[in-house]
Amino acid sequence: MTEKEPVAVWEALAEHFLDTETRHRIPKHALLCVEAGLTVARARDVWRYEVTPAVWPNGWSSAGEWMYWDTQWLVARIKAKRGQWPNRPGLVASMVYRLRVHLGNRHWTALERCMDLFKTTEPAARSKLADDLTWLAEHFFDWWRAWHADDRGKPSGACDQHGMPTLYTTAFLPIFDELAFTNEISACRARVEAALATRTPSPRPYRGRLAD
Repeated sequence: MTEKEPVAVWEALAEHFLDTETRHRIPKHALLCVEAGLTVARARDVWRYEVTPAVWPNGWSSAGEWMYWDTQWLVARIKAKRGQWPNRPGLVASMVYRLRVHLGNRHWTALERCMDLFKTTEPAARSKLADDLTWLAEHFFDWWRAWHADDRGKPSGACDQHGMPTLYTTAFLPIFDELAFTNEISACRARVEAALATRTPSPRPYRGRLAD
């Protein structure tokens, strides 16, 4: 990443190494990468060889940082680690990355698939799509909306543009189902289905271009 590229991308990707729930943030962070002009391949390198080397130990700590990364510290840390062995793209670096993140790679897989989806969506519709995917993810991963009964039937205004059940089954689940642990999948799906059942059906079906 060059000096001119946004630090916001580093900050967004680094959030997924905090010791807290961040899976519901994936759609917005993927959209940020797309809007920053990153290709999927470039974003993958940023995730693997710039952000991961800087913050991966937090994922293995029993009392890791969970609130936020200090921006100045994060930027300095990434710059210090960037380009040093084994943080340069290659076979060895790829193996080291896998050892560092283990199951955390599933976060990147979901980010990548979201980027692919946004790149096949008209630019003017991407923000609303990100809102809808975020609403689904908040319920799926038991985030704060799922704990507030008053909000469960109130997705964002953007949801009126899509058939949410179709979006959920054809786009959301293929991206996010693998992020759920085996023992929580049934509960995750049940929360979303309950939330969808309490909202007024959309008058128009979701007609976005879905990634294969």
